[in-house]
Amino acid sequence: MYKTLLTIISEQFVNRKLILRLARYEVKSSHAEKKLGLVWELINPALQIFIYWFVFGVGLRSNQDVNGVPFIFWLMVGLSAWFFINDAILRGSNSINTRLGMLMKMKFPLSVIPAYVVVSRVYQHLAMLGIVILATLLFSEVPLQITLLQLPYYFFSMVMFVFSVSLLTSTLITLVKDVYPLMQSVMRMLFYLTPILWTVDSFPKALQGLLLLNPIAYIINGYRESILYGVWFFENPTYMLYFWSFTAILFILGATLHTKFRQSFNELV
Repeated sequence: MYKTLLTIISEQFVNRKLILRLARYEVKSSHAEKKLGLVWELINPALQIFIYWFVFGVGLRSNQDVNGVPFIFWLMVGLSAWFFINDAILRGSNSINTRLGMLMKMKFPLSVIPAYVVVSRVYQHLAMLGIVILATLLFSEVPLQITLLQLPYYFFSMVMFVFSVSLLTSTLITLVKDVYPLMQSVMRMLFYLTPILWTVDSFPKALQGLLLLNPIAYIINGYRESILYGVWFFENPTYMLYFWSFTAILFILGATLHTKFRQSFNELV
């Protein structure tokens, strides 16, 4: 098992420059025929944020604050993380399956494919996150939090979680095509089971612990605690240990299945 894990990790490190080049190409090629180009990477999330704010913030909550933070900014921070997680997982999960025709021509490890697809979504996320932080500081009364310094930790946590999921599901989807529509359904379900539009403390205490077992909740809450509430990540070491244990299990499963079956992918071309 250790050899398998080291193989996947070393493949990412050795091919890190290639991953970045392919990620940039992925972003440019996806918007090559659009006049506004990369601007659409921000327009679509902005429109979704407005709809969610209008329906859930104005319509259902009467625009009430969330623990002292205006709902619109609380929502923006949470959605900035969710948009990356959802998009990167779905694209990364289907990355190998949609590129089977390239396998015979490739001269780099297949584990690089979900990696560069995930990285390609980072550019949009960083741009959106920068706008969200700037808007929060300029247009809300939320003070500048020193815990912004820990945001790279949660960003790294998010990327590792998404890559681990993508490594596992990209292998499963390549072998069994029906897994992809299942993944789409799961992600739609997780959107409403993750504290993005609601707070955990609005549920009975008996359910709160169960809802927090969702590892995506750790990231969403971490972004909000870093930007809005000034809570350090090490203040809840048990939750942090749970998240990294869950992510490690996903990575081990993904690496094991990927290395076991990737030699047979050529037979599917």
